Amino acid sequence: MAHHFCLLPLLLFIALTANAQRDFREARLRLQDGRQLRGEVEYPNWAENTNRLLYRSDESQDAEFIPTQEISSLVFTDEPEERFYGKIGQRLLYSTDPDRLLATDSLIYVQDTLLLQAVVEGSISFFYYEQPDGTPHYFIDDGSGLEELIHHRYIKIGRDRKLRKRHDRYLEQLSTAMRDCPKTVERLQGDWNFNLENLLNLVVDYNNCGPGQQLDYSLVPTRHTVTIGGMAGMAYTRVSQKRDQLNNLGSGAIVPRLGFSLLVHRPGSNGRSGYMLEGLYAPFQTDDNLENINVDASYLQFNLGLRKSGNADIFGSAYGGLSVGFQGGNADISGLPNDVFWDTQIGLFGGFGIGGDHFELSLRYEINNAALLLGNAPTYISNTLSLFAIYRL
Repeated sequence: MAHHFCLLPLLLFIALTANAQRDFREARLRLQDGRQLRGEVEYPNWAENTNRLLYRSDESQDAEFIPTQEISSLVFTDEPEERFYGKIGQRLLYSTDPDRLLATDSLIYVQDTLLLQAVVEGSISFFYYEQPDGTPHYFIDDGSGLEELIHHRYIKIGRDRKLRKRHDRYLEQLSTAMRDCPKTVERLQGDWNFNLENLLNLVVDYNNCGPGQQLDYSLVPTRHTVTIGGMAGMAYTRVSQKRDQLNNLGSGAIVPRLGFSLLVHRPGSNGRSGYMLEGLYAPFQTDDNLENINVDASYLQFNLGLRKSGNADIFGSAYGGLSVGFQGGNADISGLPNDVFWDTQIGLFGGFGIGGDHFELSLRYEINNAALLLGNAPTYISNTLSLFAIYRL
């Protein structure tokens, strides 16, 4: 049985990685030479390959890389639409690591070919770019060309101390570009924060300010979403000695598990990665004639953890977290100290899964008594290896 405990997670992990695929979405492409393409494009990842995108036509599954400098525009046709534009040779403000700020107020620029995401298009357009290290850059275009909004941090060395300073030139830039709409400019006063959402709302308000302005497009911000599902499966439960957990397995029992699954997806996770909350009817049984151990107890168990998933039609997931179980009914426990099966169990779990947007097969391992982490932990601990089928709405 010890070999099965070791091999099953490994086999599932191999299946998980073997089925990892790229995140292709339906899109329309216009190239700098005027050609138009329709097919599937890998969704831009700011941390990887923003200098080229992977494209495949509707007729072929063979994919090819298209350099950013060859792209004029890219529109994902999913709902809501998202738009990107290839901008050749833009001068980009170089932002250093916040913990290693330059000791100068001079603005340092690099020149690169950028793939900008359209956030707002209209009388004033607003674009977004992100460096691989996660540093955001914001651009506006009032018809006279792209201009980066300057919010530059630097270090000023004073007498026996260092001061963190910043350029807030964006206030002047936005005030100048929106001077024909005073009520929008007034919003920049006070405690206005320089971030993507505030800039989006500001530019949208300007483009709706009066008959002289026009709003053509606005990106719908991605927010947290929730997915509800049901889960059912089987679990192998056993008790083992803390010091000899794998070799001294004893005899366990296979019991049913039934419950619900709640996933809270972070923005940009494509509805898969995020926080997970599960509620389970979790019986626990084991019968070891050699050690004269018998356990028959039921728990209402809640799992709280994190889930990380790939982006594909078939994708793998890895997750882990904390479990809390509350014993219900009359437990039949013999041959064990009373401190092994408490009325309230606090445990740890981790596992892997493979599936699609709605159905997932999940294998996980649980240690159902987190007191084993303490110096005065009981001699015995309870363990569970479970296999679930999960269906999410």
